[in-house]
Amino acid sequence: MKNMRSIIAVMSAAVLAVPFCGCSDGKESTGGANVVYYDSQNSYVDSAAVLDSAEKEARDSAQIVKGGLDEKVTVGGCDSTIKKVVYIDTLDPDDRYPEPRNLYAALVEITNNTKDTITVSSLGNFSVSVDGGDKELGLDTVTSIIARRAIEDFEDLNYDAEPGQTVKGYVTFTTPEEWKEAIFEFTPRSGENVYDSSQYTITPDMIVED
Repeated sequence: MKNMRSIIAVMSAAVLAVPFCGCSDGKESTGGANVVYYDSQNSYVDSAAVLDSAEKEARDSAQIVKGGLDEKVTVGGCDSTIKKVVYIDTLDPDDRYPEPRNLYAALVEITNNTKDTITVSSLGNFSVSVDGGDKELGLDTVTSIIARRAIEDFEDLNYDAEPGQTVKGYVTFTTPEEWKEAIFEFTPRSGENVYDSSQYTITPDMIVED
């Protein structure tokens, strides 16, 4: 579905009113980018200022396992696979981004191999960094609405996965119109202060149109 700019105009103010939670990912031990945090006024907050020492140590010592498109990666007791990445539309500039952005949706499959029920959430467990920029969380109300209208089988990836259960859903993200590389990260046990993660490199040649 192309050029749904009227939806952006209507919904962008509502999205900006909802602060993001920085619980999903943080600074990597390999020197990667920081999470983008927001305060109650939707202003950027330095991530180093909000990490206590124990959390920072957990993030810095986290294991990162890398994989490719349609390749299963196992970390934190979970298998994760990005099945495909779909181009949705090009979005007009707004208060958050001064330049047009390309909108994509990644279809992700997760299998819980642990003995516990775990929450798999596009808000709490996923982040994307484009061309070395800040990590941003994988849930946005506006982009989810647009993707839902564009993809017939669209479902947000938000489940309580039972032991042995496999769940599947989409995680949306945006990039500039011109970009080279997006790092897509899944951190299955971030809610337990465990930041081991699977990390996928996505390039423009991997994108498909639904």
